[in-house]
Amino acid sequence: MGMTENFFSYLMKIFTASIKGFVAFLFFVFSAGMLFGLFISRFDPVFLFLPPLLGLVSYYNEKVAILAFVLLLLIFI
Repeated sequence: MGMTENFFSYLMKIFTASIKGFVAFLFFVFSAGMLFGLFISRFDPVFLFLPPLLGLVSYYNEKVAILAFVLLLLIFI
């Protein structure tokens, strides 16, 4: 029983690390797209710092990253 628990805990560490990096990457891509849209449209930057901030938080906090991943998955499906 100990070997399977170690295996599943190892898989969970790998999964959360990859989700964490992926969600942070998505938020940085969103922020780059937002900056490009701001450059084109010339509107007032109200939410300019929100995607990079969420990217940093999701990179350092895996619970926020998993929650954001599930929410983004539900939105895009």
